[in-house]
Amino acid sequence: MEGCTITIDLSYLYPDIDNVLNFAKWGRKCKNPRTKEKILKSCLKQIKNLKPNPILKS
Repeated sequence: MEGCTITIDLSYLYPDIDNVLNFAKWGRKCKNPRTKEKILKSCLKQIKNLKPNPILKS
């Protein structure tokens, strides 16, 4: 089992994560440090509150 790699697609587990990650990438480019910090804090909060894919519960 050495050298075995497992890849997990987070967008399958959490469908909304792509939107959050794109928002974070956009926020990272922001010139204003205060605005950048607010955007990234908002992204972290959204990630903590993500709901898992309902298909996985059945």
